[in-house]
Amino acid sequence: ESILAEAEEAALEQEDRSEQIRVLRELAAAQALGEDPGCGIVTGARAIALCDERLDGGSRLRGGVLWSIGSALLHAGDLAGAADTFRDAEAISRVGGQHLWTAWINQGRSRVALEQEKFDDSQGFATKALGMFRDMRHRYGLAHCRLLLGEIYRARGDWEGAARILEEALETFQNCGDPWMTGVATYTLALNRQDQGRSGDAAVL
Repeated sequence: ESILAEAEEAALEQEDRSEQIRVLRELAAAQALGEDPGCGIVTGARAIALCDERLDGGSRLRGGVLWSIGSALLHAGDLAGAADTFRDAEAISRVGGQHLWTAWINQGRSRVALEQEKFDDSQGFATKALGMFRDMRHRYGLAHCRLLLGEIYRARGDWEGAARILEEALETFQNCGDPWMTGVATYTLALNRQDQGRSGDAAVL
């Protein structure tokens, strides 16, 4: 966060409002995963205020900012607010032809729906995001969607389906070189193997 704060100061000094909005977006996303996700909501609101000052309403930047706010609302436990924010973000990004943002936002919508136990909606959003990431050959996005689909299958009690896609997610995260998400995928796969009655295989992971 300190690095992003320095980047914001630099953008302010250069009077680069677009860059300031981008930095605030990234800061809000980082804060969403921190101890107080509410900070991410406040930071995201600052970025939205800067978007509002622009003649075009910050249309090219607004979808990404709303994604960061939606993430913060999700981690703060405001599922209804997160769902509404991600929905608005998806509409803006889709109309603007911002396929990468649209894919990440649909992944976020899937996560919210999973928390709400709306499994059909969650699977639909995740599958849509997966297809978009596949079209863009975005391996990291694919890995996140595979992990999410694995969690959805687990929530439905489909251990076999979960095992297949979680193994794919784990391999992709390993290939992407993300140790944190590799750990998350490994842990989720181990839980699934325990649910399958494969405690020995789970211990190996």
